[in-house]
Amino acid sequence: MTYSERTTYALGTIIQFKLCGKNAEKAIEQAIERVNDIDDKMSVFKEYSEIWNINMKAGSAPQEVSPDTYFLLKKVLGYSELSEGAFDPTIRPLVDLWGIGTSKEHIPEKAEIEEKLKLVNYKDVVLNEKESSVMLRQRKPIP
Repeated sequence: MTYSERTTYALGTIIQFKLCGKNAEKAIEQAIERVNDIDDKMSVFKEYSEIWNINMKAGSAPQEVSPDTYFLLKKVLGYSELSEGAFDPTIRPLVDLWGIGTSKEHIPEKAEIEEKLKLVNYKDVVLNEKESSVMLRQRKPIP
């Protein structure tokens, strides 16, 4: 029986695949391709990703997305509803403010946090199933 093992970096973490079987290497390759495809669609850091484009069009226009991204966002918003907002996919402005995951991590001032909290609301995500699009509602500019 063939044993294969590969390690890759995607989705912001290290992923290790270990499989046994005559098609193990092919299965690992297909899994890596799939994970990379998801990362390319849903990364907040890649300027060509669907999530990046949703954020860039916030308040102005919907972004057409792939079935993968639409499915995930629909599920995520369901969990947001279920948790009454305790799980909120629009948390990015706070993550950026704190500098989490960067060399500029810091504890922001209370006023800065309150300002960014105005941008965090999962109810501002508008899904349009017919057009397979996602939009963030227009927000007031924060001075």
